[in-house]
Amino acid sequence: IVPGSRASPSPVFPLTRLPRIDAAWMWPRSRMPPVAFGIAAVPAVAIPGLIWGETSPEAGAVSDGQVKAAFLFNFAKFVNWPAASEGPLVIGIAGDDAFAEVVTKTVRGRSVNGPDLQTRGLGEGDDPAGCQVVFVGVMRPQDAAEWLHRVRGPVLTVGETVQFLRDGGMVRFYVENNNVRFQINQKNAEAAGLKISSQLLTLAAR
Repeated sequence: IVPGSRASPSPVFPLTRLPRIDAAWMWPRSRMPPVAFGIAAVPAVAIPGLIWGETSPEAGAVSDGQVKAAFLFNFAKFVNWPAASEGPLVIGIAGDDAFAEVVTKTVRGRSVNGPDLQTRGLGEGDDPAGCQVVFVGVMRPQDAAEWLHRVRGPVLTVGETVQFLRDGGMVRFYVENNNVRFQINQKNAEAAGLKISSQLLTLAAR
């Protein structure tokens, strides 16, 4: 277990028993309900389709990409940056062009506490400056660590490699029993000047 991170399984909530705080619910991907990932200021059950953009999960099974894109959108709602940005809130996607397209569809036309959301694909050698969130796709651990070294300032870093939190990342996706879950290293976030809502910390695996 990484010090400062939460690493035990998150709860799995039946749709009929969703808690009032909006949910990054850990629902089996093959039967994801359309309201399953609505972390918002009102109950998720009241806002079906909140975060799906142009993609409708009712059409079939929800992909890993759709689930993770929904999480990224919702993570931004529950993180406080030390200074308000005058421009858009930019989510950078490193190492996964296909996922960048999914995230773009998910956040298109949406905003978080004022600023509009935008996405930016990050290729090898690109500078992530100007991004408030950086997602590092599946890649060699040393390459993921290199991306973390390029990030400067108050930037929420999200990744998937086993040692992502140990290398300085803040949020890590993983799949367990066909559920997409996430861990948070609160100490890494605070060291970068970010404050993560206790609501989101409660939903993280611990």
